[in-house]
Amino acid sequence: MVATVLWRMWDGVLGLMFRGDGSRPGEEEMARILGTMESLAELGLRARAEK
Repeated sequence: MVATVLWRMWDGVLGLMFRGDGSRPGEEEMARILGTMESLAELGLRARAEK
C-alpha cells in the first residue's frame, strides 16, 4: 500500500512538468517540490519501518 501511494504521489509531481496551461512550476519551485516529496517519502517509510 505504501509503495502504491508513493508511486502515485511521484507520478502527480512529475506530471506537473508536462502541464500546458501555464501552471508548470519553475526550476526553483520544482526543486522545492521534489525536496518536499523526498522528505515525505523518507519520513513515511521510516515511520512505517519503526512499527
